[in-house]
Amino acid sequence: MKKFSFSMVSILNARVAQKEAREHELVAAQRNLREEEERLNGIVAKINSALYAEVPSNPDGRYFVQKQKYVSMLKRLRRQQQTVVNKAMVAVQLCLNKLREADIELKKMEKLQERESASWTLATQREDQKQSDEIGTTLAFFNKMKI
Repeated sequence: MKKFSFSMVSILNARVAQKEAREHELVAAQRNLREEEERLNGIVAKINSALYAEVPSNPDGRYFVQKQKYVSMLKRLRRQQQTVVNKAMVAVQLCLNKLREADIELKKMEKLQERESASWTLATQREDQKQSDEIGTTLAFFNKMKI
């Protein structure tokens, strides 16, 4: 008896590979998002330390001007980094959507394989039953002939 072979196995394999590639893309995007969020948290920590730093004794006006410029620069960096983090979040969401689509396509192919396998199994069972019936009919015929 011949074995079941799925006619679209190459497409199924391609869908599996596509899903794995999407998973790797998602992991990379999530890693990138974490790194960008860490940079943003570092900038926020610098802002807080600059704002709440101990003021030296007898500060002159230049100290406060420099401190204000430094804090302004850090706030500008924070806004820029927040934009980068937002873009990274969008990239993660896009990767999630692509992974969902790849998963749906893979499930479709697996379902098709299950249907083909069930159809093949049914056809094989029918063929086996047909052969059993023929053997039974032949034996019954020969038994009648002997009587």
